[in-house]
Amino acid sequence: MLPIATRDGQGAAWRDALFTMTSAACISGLTTVSVGQHYTGFGQGVILLGMQAGALGIMVLSAMFAFLVGGRLPLRRQAQLEQMLDVGTSQGLRELVIGVTGITLAVEALGAVALFAVWHDAFPHWGECAWWSLFHAVSAFCNAGLSLWDNSLHAW
Repeated sequence: MLPIATRDGQGAAWRDALFTMTSAACISGLTTVSVGQHYTGFGQGVILLGMQAGALGIMVLSAMFAFLVGGRLPLRRQAQLEQMLDVGTSQGLRELVIGVTGITLAVEALGAVALFAVWHDAFPHWGECAWWSLFHAVSAFCNAGLSLWDNSLHAW
């Protein structure tokens, strides 16, 4: 909703912002405005983070946050997570979070490199091509269905 997030400098309407972020996190692929035309690079970056957060899941992010701030999960929560994730120790949970995040970022990076190789002639500047490649690689890996082109990837 910040003015810096939209090309007109007015900020997104709260309904558009809420719908877009919910769509990004919940992999629906629906938007009320064109992501590529309405949002600036900053706004698109926020949407990309929403897609990433939705893909990694609130449970993994919460566990990672608890470890990053140096706290411990309550024993009851730790037992629930251990049972769900088949991880027996907090160290195992930490390794799981790091592993899932690392593999996710690596696969997204490979996808971005592949898209950059395909699209490098379609953009006048390599930085713009790199951003569009990264955005679409994350969107594809996270199954978010969002694109910076109005016709999605139809032309490709």
